[in-house]
Amino acid sequence: MRPWQESDLEAIVALNDDPEIERNTTSVTLPYTREKGMEALAKFARSAMEGTGITRAWCLLGSNEPVGGVGLLLNAKDNNAELGYSTRRDHRKAGYTTEACAAMLDWAFGDLGLHKVFARHFVWNPASERVMDNLGMLHEGVQREHGKKGDLYLDLCCHAILAREWAQRQRR
Repeated sequence: MRPWQESDLEAIVALNDDPEIERNTTSVTLPYTREKGMEALAKFARSAMEGTGITRAWCLLGSNEPVGGVGLLLNAKDNNAELGYSTRRDHRKAGYTTEACAAMLDWAFGDLGLHKVFARHFVWNPASERVMDNLGMLHEGVQREHGKKGDLYLDLCCHAILAREWAQRQRR
């Protein structure tokens, strides 16, 4: 994992210009243009500078080309963060997303000293739920009409893991 860079513009556009990414997120709309990619890169840098978020590109071993992204939206008051992630279509279902998210959880609970990390997915996205399950996150419930996509309010399933639960999984 590494910080996103200006030179990653084409990679972030390729990642997000995907109907499945658009369908399963609230922040991506199609077409995903170079302008949207530049806005995203600026947002990542701004949130890192302000201490409100950490977003990283992840690359396959031996490559510097991003094939996915993983991030934490930090909540300093409650010492927790929301985990988000996406993976380029040609690298899904290989365990890479879980591996990138696990590395981010190591950072969240280690270096950042967070108490809890949670993640949410639309009810129709079982692939995202599998990532959360593979990380050891527990299903905490459904937030009714909590997410908004266009004019629709949609249910979100929430999963979370506490620092002590992550530490216990790592000792196994």
